[in-house]
Amino acid sequence: QAVEKSLAAEGFIAQVVVSKYADHLPLHRQSRILARQGLDFPRSTLCDLVAAAAAALQPIADELRRQVLASGYVQTDDTSIVVLEPDASGSIKGRVWTYLDPLGGRVVFDATRTHERRGVEDFLSGYKGFLQADAYNGYDALFRDGTVIEVACWAHARRRFVLALEGGEPRAATILSLVQQLYAIEREGASLSFDGRRALRQERSGPILAQIDRQRRALAETVLPKSTLGDALRYLDNQWTALGRFVQDGRLRPDNNGAESQLRTVAVGRKNWLFAGRMAGAHRAAVLYSLVQSCRLANVEPFAYLKDVLLRVATHPQARIAELTPKAWAKTLGAPVTSPDSAAAPSLTT
Repeated sequence: QAVEKSLAAEGFIAQVVVSKYADHLPLHRQSRILARQGLDFPRSTLCDLVAAAAAALQPIADELRRQVLASGYVQTDDTSIVVLEPDASGSIKGRVWTYLDPLGGRVVFDATRTHERRGVEDFLSGYKGFLQADAYNGYDALFRDGTVIEVACWAHARRRFVLALEGGEPRAATILSLVQQLYAIEREGASLSFDGRRALRQERSGPILAQIDRQRRALAETVLPKSTLGDALRYLDNQWTALGRFVQDGRLRPDNNGAESQLRTVAVGRKNWLFAGRMAGAHRAAVLYSLVQSCRLANVEPFAYLKDVLLRVATHPQARIAELTPKAWAKTLGAPVTSPDSAAAPSLTT
């Protein structure tokens, strides 16, 4: 059985999980849908099944985390969720974090009570390699000893200049035009090997970065620091070295849009389910999002995958748990299926 002493079959549990974490259908709505078909499944019962599924699948999520952190190049981002506190008054604003391996096509999620840097540091403990993120200062401690190398995001930098232009500052258009040229080069090099992309960037993107550098220095002499354009220029100043790092390695992306796109499913979902009942529920959601989204990255139908592994995982040898991750499962145990809503590879566009 997928869940011991439960009448729910593995297909039913997989359907409940996919409906909530892939199709954003809250459990109370699923309960009403089932009731219309003459099936009495209260929300509390469905919640128990989700909890049991997350507990059963936890070893696979742990293996995904190990693989992502062993990749040497991770993109990360976070978003807020409301978490109810049954033992306290009101609620707290928790965070859901995503950690994406853009080259290996796998992703893992984490949930924390706060936005404090401790959560990031704990999750990335022992990690060595490139880390691409926004300018959140909670990452700074990770970069101090050089084992984690910061890669900044041109999409975040560009947005500030878009805001400046929309706010009536035409001088922002010069920087935006140059950033657009950077992305045009990325589109040209999308099909190249890592070495070929690196050579292309050094030949053509390097000079453009030099132009942006000259422009930002010239503008800084005349722009008010507290203006929207001043804020955009300050972001460039603070992130300049990390913003240029993608030119030195063909594996790196110019932005962490891939990680942002992974969080869209959380953002859409929370509009429907509104909150997590407690932090334990947020952690369960992180486990199940890790598997569902990794399925999408591997072009694996999540229902077929979950229905199969929910039965396998209890008796599968722990030493071979990697065989049950979505990409490995598709190669050895199941057939990869490209579904209409399968997530594409992380985009290089803004």
